[in-house]
Amino acid sequence: MDPPCLAPYGDRLYLAWRGGPGNGRINLLRSLDGISWGDKITLDLETAWGPALVSTASNLVLCWRGETADNRLNIMVSSDGHTFRNRRVLQERTTSGPALTNWMGRPMLSWAGVGNRLLNVLEGRETGDFQDVRWGGKITWPETCTGTPVIAKLGYDLALAWTGTDGRLNTMLYPVAL
Repeated sequence: MDPPCLAPYGDRLYLAWRGGPGNGRINLLRSLDGISWGDKITLDLETAWGPALVSTASNLVLCWRGETADNRLNIMVSSDGHTFRNRRVLQERTTSGPALTNWMGRPMLSWAGVGNRLLNVLEGRETGDFQDVRWGGKITWPETCTGTPVIAKLGYDLALAWTGTDGRLNTMLYPVAL
C-alpha cells in the first residue's frame, strides 16, 4: 500500500490515502489533536498511487495521479476541508505519484515525468478570489528518478530529494526567484 500524506489546514490536521487493493478511491480524515480522527470523506475519484496534500492560506490542495491510462495529474481545492471543487486535469503525466509543499504561500508540485522519468516542479498561485489555484512556471531538470520525488521549503529555497534511476539517493536545493 502507498504511504498516506498529512497536511495542516486551519485548526485541523488532514490525512489522505488511497484505498486498499481493488479500491483506489481517495480517502481523507481530519483531527483536532493528531490522535483522534473522524469525519471520514471518501471521494468518488480513483488513483493508482497515493495522493498528496498541502495547505495554503485559503485552501487545502489535493493532488493525485489519474486512474486512466494517460496518468495525468489531477488537482482539486477545498476551502472548508470537506468539499473539494474545481477539479483540474493537468497536461502533466506521471507513472508514480505527486508531492506537494507550500513555498511562500504558494503550492509547489513535484513529480517524475512519464517515459523520461525527469524531475519536474510546477508552481501554483491562488486566484484573486482565492477559490482556485492556477498552475504554471514548470521547471524540468535533467535528473531522472524512480517513484515519487519529495519537496519541501527551506528558507527561501526548495529542497528536493529523489531516488535516481541508478538507485542512488539524490538531493538538490533550488533557489526560487521571488
